[in-house]
Amino acid sequence: MPFRRVALTLILFSALTNSVNAVNCGGTTSCGCTDTVTSDYNLTSNLKCAPFAFTIGSDNITIDCQGHNVSGFGFGNGFLVSGRFGVGIRNCSIRDFSNALHLYNSSVIVVSNNSFIGDDVGVFLNYSRNSTVADNTALNCVQAAVYLLNSTGNNVTANNMSTNSTWASSSSGVYLRNSNFNEVSENTVQHLQYGVYLLNSAGNAVRNNTLMNYSDYYPTYGIFLSNSANNTVLWNTLLSVSTGIFLATSNNNTVGNNIVRLEYGYGTPRTWTGIDVAGSRFNALVLNRVNLSGDGIIFRDGSSNNTARENTLYSSGYGLHVLGAVNNTVENNTFRWNYVGIYVENSSRNRIAANVVENSSTDGLRFADYISEGASNNNVADDNRLCYNGYAGGYYDLYNGGTNSGSGNTCNRTFNWNDTGTVGCRHLCGATILVWNQRLTGGWNLVDLPIII
Repeated sequence: MPFRRVALTLILFSALTNSVNAVNCGGTTSCGCTDTVTSDYNLTSNLKCAPFAFTIGSDNITIDCQGHNVSGFGFGNGFLVSGRFGVGIRNCSIRDFSNALHLYNSSVIVVSNNSFIGDDVGVFLNYSRNSTVADNTALNCVQAAVYLLNSTGNNVTANNMSTNSTWASSSSGVYLRNSNFNEVSENTVQHLQYGVYLLNSAGNAVRNNTLMNYSDYYPTYGIFLSNSANNTVLWNTLLSVSTGIFLATSNNNTVGNNIVRLEYGYGTPRTWTGIDVAGSRFNALVLNRVNLSGDGIIFRDGSSNNTARENTLYSSGYGLHVLGAVNNTVENNTFRWNYVGIYVENSSRNRIAANVVENSSTDGLRFADYISEGASNNNVADDNRLCYNGYAGGYYDLYNGGTNSGSGNTCNRTFNWNDTGTVGCRHLCGATILVWNQRLTGGWNLVDLPIII
């Protein structure tokens, strides 16, 4: 038998032998591996434990590790809190367990100022409620830093979650499964495949998080919702992720005031999308800002009855892409310096209204044609300002490759388009001049006259 295996066997045998002698502890009674803590306790030394460290045996007690390490052998729970109320766990460094902390059927638990290193899961809330996980640090957790399963009313806030690898691991910062009405706020996640992942979860608030998930190896997601409804995703900052926010078969969510951008000096993902809405319905995308992406916003795969309103989409491939989607509304958004401002492909019955689309290098608003794209028909474009697009040459402010209609638009150059009651657009953009704009685009842009120097 190799030496390392012999050594590990002896260590595990010693730890398991100690567990036979496990006792109640706390207060002035010292706690060792596998003991049950029944009163307030301050840990005074490091521990190496198997198969677990402590079981919490009383309500309304606090365990303070005072910065000491509690480490395992890659399995078991560090601390088990089962059926408890009002427990506090703080200032612990818990590493190399399956679950650093396992909260089962417990409530009003406060987990604060701890570090979780190399555990499968940092904090596992299982059928637990009204608890707080705050100001912790999780490093190199294999599955998730914080995992909520069938848990309600919890607050996960101000935690720092990362891996020390230069490429993202396949884990999540915060993972919610079958968990409702929780709040995930003010966390920082770096180099993980998923910043915040919601699966079959409803009524949660995901807000004010900073998610930086660049990877050369994995597609990465800032916030991922799968089959999740009635959640709010607000005021998050998502940097250098493959997809900033992804809604997959998720309905009635509100996504607002988020920033999604490629962060120079942090890394460039291989592909990237600002907000991806796939097979989803009745979502509201409002006041988001996306720049330097492939698709700023995309509605696809049968998505319907979604609204994109008052978003700002700059310097992307397609500012907004409607692909195989119906009955969506795109209104009062601002598009500048994109390859195509708004691209509607193989889609019908969408409403494009009151948007500002300027300085696209090709078409401002493009309804796809029959020849090379999936034609789009029966869409409506009203009251849009489509100006100074196609400066690359041979393109249009408004290109109509199908049978679409509208009125009250402002543009100069059209293909196969007439607003109701007129030829071309109802209003013209006016005189323009070509100017160099280094600060915003590093290139030439068409702007209105007069120019005031």
